Amino acid sequence: MKNISFPALILCTLSLSACGGGGDSAEPSNQQAAQETAVPQTTKEQTALREGRAFYPDGQEEVVSTDEGQGMIKTLAATATAVASATSYVACATENGTCNFSGPAQVRYGANNTYAYKSATNSIGCNNATFGDPVPGVVKSCSYVLTPETTTASTPPTTTAPSSGSTKSSTTVDQIIADMQASASEAMVIDPRYGWQYKPAVTMYAPRGDAIPSWWSGERPTWTSSLQSWFTAFEAQGNAATNTRIQMKDLRVYVQSQSTRQWTLVNSKAAPNVDMWKYPFAYVSGNGMERAESSGGFSIKPKYPQFHHGYGARNAINPQDVRAVMAAMDFRLVVDDPSKPDDRAKAKYVVDTGADYYPAQGVEWSLGWAPGVGNGRMLLATPDWRTSTLLVPNPNVGSNYEDIRKNPPPLN
Repeated sequence: MKNISFPALILCTLSLSACGGGGDSAEPSNQQAAQETAVPQTTKEQTALREGRAFYPDGQEEVVSTDEGQGMIKTLAATATAVASATSYVACATENGTCNFSGPAQVRYGANNTYAYKSATNSIGCNNATFGDPVPGVVKSCSYVLTPETTTASTPPTTTAPSSGSTKSSTTVDQIIADMQASASEAMVIDPRYGWQYKPAVTMYAPRGDAIPSWWSGERPTWTSSLQSWFTAFEAQGNAATNTRIQMKDLRVYVQSQSTRQWTLVNSKAAPNVDMWKYPFAYVSGNGMERAESSGGFSIKPKYPQFHHGYGARNAINPQDVRAVMAAMDFRLVVDDPSKPDDRAKAKYVVDTGADYYPAQGVEWSLGWAPGVGNGRMLLATPDWRTSTLLVPNPNVGSNYEDIRKNPPPLN
């Protein structure tokens, strides 16, 4: 029996301006909130509102079932080619030339839709010595796409190591909001191809059909009454650690009630489900090679081109009473083999958390994947506990980040 329930990732192309708003923060604007107040709206109003949040999804996906009945996407190889082809790469050099540009960029080298990727600033040699040879015996070329400046490894705030028995980091609501409003991830994955890898984003700011972005070609139910959290974990650029893992625990999702203003824990998994995937977004196995940790949860070791995608259980919600949503998960670096040197200081791994709405509990989207609530900022893992989060206020009912500061979700 094929089960088509899964936490989908919204795959936006690198051309962020093509995502419909191109520099918007993750929080819906006042203008958007004002447009959303009248229900029903005209098609023109709905389209304008949705395009302000437009994130282009990957297109060709196949669903495979997992042991817990939560389906996963299996992205076909053709999908990666289609998405990469749609990305706004600019030709810059033929083989053995020099690719020049201004500022930081992602550069690809190859031919016939087969490429090696590197990050560089201002220029890079377009040759096998620099990239390796992705297509032997074929004349290759380079092209690039400019990327946002990313912060350095010193960006992550110093957190207080949890005391004995503690399972949470020392994150604050101000830090969570700052992460949602950040213009870039704390560090870049090794092979960034999608807009959500660069910055946090809100896709569906309300559990309603008219909040689904304009690129969605599936059904638009009046309300979406099921919610599921998810996470991804990648090896980041500059990683030099070989004896380090990421420990993660307590993937949870909260909903703030419009009627009572109270936050309710919808679901929490001490050890979330986790699968192994391979770049670019091909499902590999339901075995994420996770290791149980005595202090809770499990640890994983992403190694490019493989990465990890996990998820919590799906739960029914009252969509007409949703004032805000927060998904969160705690994570830190741990030593892989205690008999070998601790190299966590050399590690660069990133984690982000997101969530998806579904039409109803047990009901799948007709396209086989979800348009998504959104994704949080990709954060660097450190030896101290940190919390990866997604925070989405519902402007339909007047919620915004300042309102949430006054009535924050549970943080510990």
